[in-house]
Amino acid sequence: MSGNPSPTFNHDSAHWLVQARGVVKSFGEGETRIPVLKGVDLTVAHGEVLLLVGPSGSGKTTLLSVIAGILESDEGEVRILGESILEMSTSEKTKFRRDHLGFIFQQYHLLPTLTAVENAAVPGPC
Repeated sequence: MSGNPSPTFNHDSAHWLVQARGVVKSFGEGETRIPVLKGVDLTVAHGEVLLLVGPSGSGKTTLLSVIAGILESDEGEVRILGESILEMSTSEKTKFRRDHLGFIFQQYHLLPTLTAVENAAVPGPC
């Protein structure tokens, strides 16, 4: 997976929303180790619309989880709004996600009597 090729890290958060460089992530150990992300480079500019598509198991959710700081990458660098996600503590990542990120999961459970905006405003499970 690769967005705009070979991003040069520009710490000007006014331009880049997301910058990921050389992101590697595997699951398992030893002979059962499965490489999922193999040096992914991705840049997303403010206002850019990006679709992340691929077959089941291709690493889409893993990439988004690494970018959001939910999963730790094995290698690489990730910045959102100019801030390094990988250098943040767990509590800093939680606060950053709370303040700056939103997720819509594949297995969403919308309430059919509400509009899209009203569904988005419904708090999730605590």
